[in-house]
Amino acid sequence: MKRNISLLLGIMMCALAASATDYVGRMTVQGATGQAVKDDARVTVEQNTNGTYKVTMHDFIIVYNGVGYPLPTLEYDNLNGTTGTDGYTHVSGTINMGVKDIEGYENFIPEQYRSYLSYVTNKQFPVNFNGKFNSRDMTAHIDTYILVEAEPYPGYTMTYVNTPMNIDYTGTAVNTYKRGDIDGNGYVDIDDVNIMVNILIKKDQASNYGSRAYLVGGDVVTVSDLNALINILLGKG
Repeated sequence: MKRNISLLLGIMMCALAASATDYVGRMTVQGATGQAVKDDARVTVEQNTNGTYKVTMHDFIIVYNGVGYPLPTLEYDNLNGTTGTDGYTHVSGTINMGVKDIEGYENFIPEQYRSYLSYVTNKQFPVNFNGKFNSRDMTAHIDTYILVEAEPYPGYTMTYVNTPMNIDYTGTAVNTYKRGDIDGNGYVDIDDVNIMVNILIKKDQASNYGSRAYLVGGDVVTVSDLNALINILLGKG
């Protein structure tokens, strides 16, 4: 009995383990001075052990006067997810970023004013994120307002950039289904065990899940498939 309880606890703990999905797709950046498109922007969505989400945006840029400037990796952590009637998990958050976090920010300063470069302030500005995702795709919108100023001496401020910036993103999941991810939601968890049990007791059909329920081969789900799934959850498969 104790062994069964320990096994169940182990499964539940593994079900809460962090999992991640990568999405790759198109990012469209719209600023007051132009637009830029990038087709290989990557976003990683991870589910934390407490059920919240971490969204990491790689390779994102802003555009100013026709030039793209790389942003640092944007990390939004501990986001609460809400599943909508559209079947997507919706998340949102805000982080702060400094002007000097933008690669090449020096080029925001006109050449004739480069002597003031050392006086550029690193004021923080909010970067707002709203997104939704499922196991197949993700869309997101980011908006911010970039203000680049120099303060050569107290009470005197020179403004070089004062512009809104909007980024829209649409990506497709590039991760293949994990072994044991029967329902195809990107995670191997207790829901997959329930599906496997229902297939075994004839309350569900393996054909509803492609070939994902056949963990040990063949075309019939058996107790061996269930054992294989439990081992995956326990980190032994």
